[in-house]
Amino acid sequence: MMYTKDELILGPLNNLGLPSDEDWDKTAELLFELNNTPPSNQERREELIHEIFGEFGEDSQILLPVSCNLGYNIKIGKGVFINVGAVFLDPDSIEIGDYTMFGPDVHVYTANHPVITEDRIVKNENNDLTFTNFTRPVKIGSKCWIGARSTILPGVTIGDNVVIGAGSLVNKDIPDNSFAVGIPAKIKKEI
Repeated sequence: MMYTKDELILGPLNNLGLPSDEDWDKTAELLFELNNTPPSNQERREELIHEIFGEFGEDSQILLPVSCNLGYNIKIGKGVFINVGAVFLDPDSIEIGDYTMFGPDVHVYTANHPVITEDRIVKNENNDLTFTNFTRPVKIGSKCWIGARSTILPGVTIGDNVVIGAGSLVNKDIPDNSFAVGIPAKIKKEI
């Protein structure tokens, strides 16, 4: 994935106008409560889900546990089903279209680090070494099926009616009506 030097952020992602430690901590507290609320208290689970996520569509469901950084950058359409173990690294936006379903342990990342060491490890204003980050939004269309243990990387757009086979690493855009699988995910056929 290519990036420009202007996109690199020094240190943790809470620097330079990005979310504060308070945002991260608040979400961590809410997620802890959500993931530990008993199934018998469905009303509280729903309250927490609506407090954590930026948008959570009607008739959508998340099986616990779930993990995210901020939550408010995640927009989930209506009728979405997210199976157990979903991980959202969301300092940038994640959009999930209507009637999309995730298998267990799907990971969606909007942040990454440069591959080149000299770009990734740099000196900060105190002349100490720190790392750099960059973020890109992820968009997943409607009526998709993201197979178990798949990973979607920063900047990827997945079209509508797409199936991603289990265990795939999606590092490039996938057009509408495609079946893609593999590491990296490649389109195998139109559906």
